[in-house]
Amino acid sequence: MKKKYRLKDLFPPGTDYRTIIIIMTGILLALFAYSYGTIQNRFEEYVRSYDFIIRTAPDIMYFLDGSLGLYQYCLEGAILLAIRNYCSFLRQSKSIYLMKRLPDQKELYVRCLAGPVIVAVLATLIVVTLLLWFRSVYLNLPKTLPGLILPEYQGIDFWRTIL
Repeated sequence: MKKKYRLKDLFPPGTDYRTIIIIMTGILLALFAYSYGTIQNRFEEYVRSYDFIIRTAPDIMYFLDGSLGLYQYCLEGAILLAIRNYCSFLRQSKSIYLMKRLPDQKELYVRCLAGPVIVAVLATLIVVTLLLWFRSVYLNLPKTLPGLILPEYQGIDFWRTIL
C-alpha cells in the first residue's frame, strides 16, 4: 500500500516546516513581484517615450534583460535547502543510518528533496508564465502603438534573461 504523505512528512523530523513554507512562499512572491515589476516598468517607460514615428521596436531582450535575476537565487536557495535538510540528519538521533534501515528506504530522500523540488518547480512555473505573458504583450505592441514594426526575430534568449 502506498504511503500518503502529509505536509510535515516532506521535511526532516523536528523541523519547523510551517516557518520554512512561509519563507519559501515569500521568496516565490518576491520572485514574481520583482520580475513582473521590472518588465512592466521597462514596458511603460518605452510606451511613454514613444513618439509615433515609424521605427523598429527594440528586441524583446531589451525589456527582459536581467528581469528574472531572482530566479537564479531561488534555484540556489532550493539547493541549499536540500543540503540543509540532509545535514539535519547528521545531528542528534536523526541519523542517516536509521533512515536507511526503514522499510521505505526512499524516506530519507523524500524528506530531504521534496521541499526544494517543490520550490524549484513553482519558481520555474512563475518564470515560464511571466515569459509567455510578456511575449504575448510584446507581439501585440504594433496594435497598441501605430507605426511600430517588430524586428524579424522575436525569440527569447532564456539564459541571458536569467543571468
